[in-house]
Amino acid sequence: GMVANNAVFIQAHGGTILELWGAGDSTEPTQKVTFKTNGNVGIGTAAPKAKLEVVKNTATSWTASEDEYAIRIVDGTADVGLLLGVANELNSSAIQSMDPGTGWATRPLLLNPAGGNVGIGTTNPTQKLDVAGYIRGYSAGGRRYRSSDQAAADGVQVRVNIDAENWDLRGNFSDYRFTAPVTGYYQINASIAYCNTTDRAFYATFVRKNGGTTIMETHLHASGTNCVVPTIGDIQLLNAGDYIELIAYQGNASGNTPIHGGNAYTYLSVHLLSVQ
Repeated sequence: GMVANNAVFIQAHGGTILELWGAGDSTEPTQKVTFKTNGNVGIGTAAPKAKLEVVKNTATSWTASEDEYAIRIVDGTADVGLLLGVANELNSSAIQSMDPGTGWATRPLLLNPAGGNVGIGTTNPTQKLDVAGYIRGYSAGGRRYRSSDQAAADGVQVRVNIDAENWDLRGNFSDYRFTAPVTGYYQINASIAYCNTTDRAFYATFVRKNGGTTIMETHLHASGTNCVVPTIGDIQLLNAGDYIELIAYQGNASGNTPIHGGNAYTYLSVHLLSVQ
């Protein structure tokens, strides 16, 4: 073989027009760039199968360093860069927009910035984003209910202590309230059950925001001592940090009818529909 230190040479043979070899600090040169007679160019490979094929050792992380990527494109000021890479070990490929001048700060990545449709799993997208399959994305919401009966005085707004959880996507329920993680439109469903009621007494379900503002309300009048379950659903705009609570109210009830607990009766459910 050929032995050299810090050597670079070019040769041509076989089906290859040109081969660029380099040794660097090693004692045995390796083929760096290959130009084939069919017009294909290989970097890191002697047998490129496309007009440009780049081969690099597999990445072990997409977030540790830009050195993990095979291709790096930067603008003249090195303020914005685009990285492309593949990783058998990670079972994935990656495209990352970043700022190479600030040690791994990310930048927005635009697709079709001048317009046009984008397709995933389809060769004929008919909308701005056309996905042939299910989409999984970030959302927020949950459902909590009152697990047992709770005392409630007549003529007083009482917060329902929804102490049992069905589900909570992002941990946004705490202290018997739901707190919006982002500004957006939320589907809100609320229900309170009252049993052993007072005939013709007034029983209500409220949803209260930030400890003072009622944003949803419904009520029923009891007939005899039958159970009443005022239930309401609506879509509300909540700002990030707004919190909502389930509030009970009864009027003209004798004996202070308790709030009836149970998964199907007294609950508050919230789900983020869209971000504002």
